[in-house]
Amino acid sequence: MILLGSWLGWAYTTPGGPSARIRGWIDHTRGVVAEASVNPDLRRNAAYFNSLYASGGSYPDLSQSVIDGSPGFGLTETLVYCGPQAIVLQSLSSGGSLSRLLLAGKDLGNVSGTHACPANLAAPVPWKVPKK
Repeated sequence: MILLGSWLGWAYTTPGGPSARIRGWIDHTRGVVAEASVNPDLRRNAAYFNSLYASGGSYPDLSQSVIDGSPGFGLTETLVYCGPQAIVLQSLSSGGSLSRLLLAGKDLGNVSGTHACPANLAAPVPWKVPKK
């Protein structure tokens, strides 16, 4: 009981209070579950495309037939070409659909749902660019 009271006292001193702490914990847990259920081919494909970016300075604009014929791309995956600096990998997983943004050689991770290319690559909502 003392531990709960201490946590509540601390949570009230943070921005958003206890409800923000609880929402943050729920979001974190959802992310962990989604990451655990991600198709391993999605990780492998992200590494592959980032290696292409590292060697050529841009992502290739591949035709859908080339993508479909590539080993590692399954029926549950789609590649969305956003331009030479970004691509979105979309996949179905046991937890639903996921979208992963690769931006200038960096993997910005997965977000739930099927998302197309962000309108603004400097602030690619719903993904978050890591702080430098």
